[in-house]
Amino acid sequence: MEVEKILEKIDFELKNKLTLDELNSFQDELQKLEVKIKNNHKIYYYLGEINYLKLQLEEAIYYFKKSFSINNFYNNVKDKITKLEKEKFELLTYLTFFDPTIQNPNSIIIANKDLQKIKYDFNPQNKIEDNFILQIYSKIKDELVKKNIDQNLRYSQTFREEELKYQCSRHHEVFFRYNAIPKYCFDCYKIQINPRNVLELLKLYFVFDNLNFKKKLFRKCMVELRKNIEGTYKGLIYCIGLEEAELAYQNIKEILFKTINKDIPLIIKRGCAEFTIAYPNYGHIDPKHKDFMNYDNNWIKYEEMVDNDPSINFPKNLEEKSLSGITLRDALVINNWLYYAKSIGDDTYKVISSDPIYSEYIEEKLSIKSY
Repeated sequence: MEVEKILEKIDFELKNKLTLDELNSFQDELQKLEVKIKNNHKIYYYLGEINYLKLQLEEAIYYFKKSFSINNFYNNVKDKITKLEKEKFELLTYLTFFDPTIQNPNSIIIANKDLQKIKYDFNPQNKIEDNFILQIYSKIKDELVKKNIDQNLRYSQTFREEELKYQCSRHHEVFFRYNAIPKYCFDCYKIQINPRNVLELLKLYFVFDNLNFKKKLFRKCMVELRKNIEGTYKGLIYCIGLEEAELAYQNIKEILFKTINKDIPLIIKRGCAEFTIAYPNYGHIDPKHKDFMNYDNNWIKYEEMVDNDPSINFPKNLEEKSLSGITLRDALVINNWLYYAKSIGDDTYKVISSDPIYSEYIEEKLSIKSY
């Protein structure tokens, strides 16, 4: 009965604006109860609420998940977990662009800062050895464990974004709504690199982190999770126009041959794979090819319909370049890559980790992809 009274009091007080000292006091009280009374979902729930009010996202998610594991019907706790994980991802994305200068007790921010301190020597003239990847990943893993970071992340791409800003979510909306390829996408070319295993993908990640082209280009590393799209591991460098793509191709080819392997496959492609599946002629990259596809001017009306639809809110591009070096989001994505490798039978993951962190996200995506 005493426990219920304490919890009722905390529930009432949390509706008011509390100071940090008051929140800490209630947290201490709950943690003492937690020691005495095991597996009480309400105690974990209110610990989650208090940590959220203290801006401790990681800790709040942890306690809400503990509450949910005991009673998954209490106070819409599942919705709270979903909301907080979205906020966490938004914070991780923010931290790929900005390094906060103010002191902050948030464990996510602290972990990101410490991962950014991991330094390494990179020389585009030298081969990246397997042992280098092992050493860096060991440092990453140590930081994640030390900061007690929840290593589940529903994402599988790393990127380095500079100068050029793409509006891919807008272009995809036009295509998936009306089966029309936006005009912008007809001048979009990419160099697609196809690492043959997860070790080569990790090496490509470090190459992309250190590219020094005269023109800064958007590049990303990923595992292929889309249904009906071939391939497993991919690195992409986006260019405007075929001429820029051909120049970038020659530059990256020389670097990859020295740093990874002279046999690593790479090719110039046009736009998104989904576009070529729907319109095979779109895949021709040479304007002189007899079947080279140009923009259909009748599609402009579909672009205007999407642009004028008030119900659509496309994410705004940050007017900043992404940070170099390892970020927390990158670290969690790398975990997903290793679990992906294990799931598809690529044993090179064992060089890095004997037992990759389980990824519910990768499991879900692979089950859809293979359906």
